[in-house]
Amino acid sequence: MGLDSIELLMEIENYFGISIPDAEAEKIYTVQLMVDSVASHLHIKDDSLELRDRVFQQVVQSFQALGWTREVIQLSDLVSAYVPSNEKRVWGDLENSLHLLIPEIPPTNNGNTRIIDKVKKLVNLPPAEKDDITMSRFVDAICANNYDFLIDKKNIKTTYEIYTAVSGITVEKIGVDYYEMAPGKSFGSDLGID
Repeated sequence: MGLDSIELLMEIENYFGISIPDAEAEKIYTVQLMVDSVASHLHIKDDSLELRDRVFQQVVQSFQALGWTREVIQLSDLVSAYVPSNEKRVWGDLENSLHLLIPEIPPTNNGNTRIIDKVKKLVNLPPAEKDDITMSRFVDAICANNYDFLIDKKNIKTTYEIYTAVSGITVEKIGVDYYEMAPGKSFGSDLGID
């Protein structure tokens, strides 16, 4: 384990009030394995998605209140199908409606992002574009960006709450993009943590 991964592990242990033994920590190489380890230490088995569903409903209601859609929105839908533009004003309107911070969605692929995409490709990070962000991924990113507000860390009930906090802590500590976080992502090869 490198320094970054040790510091990340310590942050996660501190947040959840647990201690993960070294032998167990050495086997944690994906986000999901970290979630499973924390859930095991906290004796949490509830896999319900109550938090995600609640925030998704808030997002849908905000989209409708802002006049962006009257359609039924599914978690598999693309955000770009409903959001009128990627301007800061639009996201500010949504943040004000939700009372939650929204992580900036990476811009669509254009001349300015090609160099960034090439660098990401060299380190095995796929370029994230606005057009390929689903509502599910969008809601996960919002939850992770607001984990301190959305989760009562003294009363964690579900593995999704653990995933949300692990994602938020990882982004804060390591600086990866919220939209790069996913349960199957490797801390090393996918997220670049040594």
